[in-house]
Amino acid sequence: MALFDILKEDNENSNERLNLMQNSHAVMFVSSQDDYLRKHLVDYELTAGNTAIHFTSNGRFALHDLIIFYARQLNGANVIAESFNVSEEAARKFLRAWDKGFFHSLKFILNSQKKHNFIKAVKLMEGRFPMHFRKRHSKCAVIWNSEYHITIISSGNLSSNQNEERGVIFFDKQTFDFDYKRMNDVFTA
Repeated sequence: MALFDILKEDNENSNERLNLMQNSHAVMFVSSQDDYLRKHLVDYELTAGNTAIHFTSNGRFALHDLIIFYARQLNGANVIAESFNVSEEAARKFLRAWDKGFFHSLKFILNSQKKHNFIKAVKLMEGRFPMHFRKRHSKCAVIWNSEYHITIISSGNLSSNQNEERGVIFFDKQTFDFDYKRMNDVFTA
């Protein structure tokens, strides 16, 4: 299995794969828009058994877009997401995705010190999704169903921006279990 599987688009829009073999781990680097995510991420990592995908957003997608993307691809999923903040736009996207059945459950952990900055988003989601407010700066999501366990760690919040954000999507159970326990304990304590 490839340690790195880097996709490069040539002038004719065909893809050339560059594989570097080492150990038994697979990593894919992605830097493109949502269409590219739809075209390459799902089939590649869910069927090839990869353990991680590194990405940069180039300002084209945000953490909430990735969460909704994977929940939709899994045909419904459970999610716990934590973020420094959440935008009204992200809240509306989560509500639309919920109404379409993309989520079985959806919980949020948000930063208590910045609650006044995203009060409109909180009011939109209040009563629909469990939310806890803690002193947190981490941006992470765990997404799962009976077959898949996904962890997304990102520099980006649950809000869109034009900045390049960096992150990693993990598909191994060990990473998932660590973040699931840490985040779920907030709701069970």
